[in-house]
Amino acid sequence: LRKIFRPVADPLQPAGAGALASTCGDIHHAVRSRAAGADRSEVERLRLWWGRATALCGANRMTRAQLAAETRFDVAIEPGDGREGVMMWSRFHWMPFAAADAAILGHLMARGSVDRIALLNLMCASLEPGDMQPILNALSGGALPRLHSLLLDGNSLGDRFCMSLAASARAAGVLQALRFLNMCFNGITGKGVTALAGALAQGALPRLSTLDLRCNQVDDAGVEALAESGKQGCRALSKLSLARNSITPVGIDALAAALD
Repeated sequence: LRKIFRPVADPLQPAGAGALASTCGDIHHAVRSRAAGADRSEVERLRLWWGRATALCGANRMTRAQLAAETRFDVAIEPGDGREGVMMWSRFHWMPFAAADAAILGHLMARGSVDRIALLNLMCASLEPGDMQPILNALSGGALPRLHSLLLDGNSLGDRFCMSLAASARAAGVLQALRFLNMCFNGITGKGVTALAGALAQGALPRLSTLDLRCNQVDDAGVEALAESGKQGCRALSKLSLARNSITPVGIDALAAALD
């Protein structure tokens, strides 16, 4: 009975779960009592995620219904769209987004509550690899099948995230629609880029057309791996940004040779 309840327990639309819980005494008891070893009952877990989802929506000036229908999720909002933020840099307003927000967003993604999202913008949110794990886990399970743009620039994701993303992207059906990936200003070195390039060479992210890795710490080894991936896979890639990295003429020559 608990397994039947879980798919219905949508934090953005909890009414269905409430209706199911009230259909008979057995279901009512099952979802309100804790399973052996569980720290929460199904109802308690739904209330927890509902509270976090409500807080996430409130911080981003939208209702739960609006989030369920959104085709894009932005922490950086252009002025004039009706969602004024708490901080401003350049022409953007910034929405508050922290590790707890990443956890609830990952939960909503994993259960299919926000599957319409096609653009996910988490730029400059001070995220570290561990913060992104719930989102990455959801993507690994095939979440956000329509996602075409992933903006992660200006965080602290580093090589660890790159390697995790590479491992996830190798799975069938993961990020098949992704065309734009921005990971500039993330402290990524040649090690992380080499891992990502290996996945690309094996056919991961088949529609990727733009890869932005500016302002990292990518070295010649990473560039050579990207050049090799262009020979074996990643056929759709048309724009690669590598400005302000640690690349010497050796890396430039490797890229030039790959374009011949």
